[in-house]
Amino acid sequence: MLGFAYYTGIDSMPKDYHKAVEYFTKAAELGDFEAQYNLGVCYDYGRGVAQDRKKAADLYQKAADKGHSIAQFNLASLYESGDGVPQDFVKAAEYYKASAEQDNDCAQFKLANCYYEGSRLREGYRVVHKSSSTRQQRSTIQFSYMPRQWQWRTKRLSASPKMVHRIGRTW
Repeated sequence: MLGFAYYTGIDSMPKDYHKAVEYFTKAAELGDFEAQYNLGVCYDYGRGVAQDRKKAADLYQKAADKGHSIAQFNLASLYESGDGVPQDFVKAAEYYKASAEQDNDCAQFKLANCYYEGSRLREGYRVVHKSSSTRQQRSTIQFSYMPRQWQWRTKRLSASPKMVHRIGRTW
């Protein structure tokens, strides 16, 4: 909790990523999966430490194994892009699915996109429909644009694979 206060600068604490990393590290070593996830974010984005996506993936993996939905989503994004881990679309889809099953609407959209790109549109629609039925309309809106977005991403893929990764991680 103290690490998060330093990370965000809440509760009259000055924002200090270095102190946040110190507290996250102590808690992560004790097996706290939330601290493992938060420390993974610090390594993923280089906040308070040198950016190290491999270390971030290891920390996300520990938190994901304990069922942390956002860690599963972030780990899937790393597998999709190949940052810090070997690129593996099957593992990416597995982690998106694990996160989507915990009602993470971003993961539901990414999983639907995986199914769509894999020519399983009906399955993709089912995942997105589940999301929209829980009143998370963003996925439904994105689904309506999916064919156009997919065509755009396909055209841009050969020109800039990193651009596709950045777009995917902002959802």
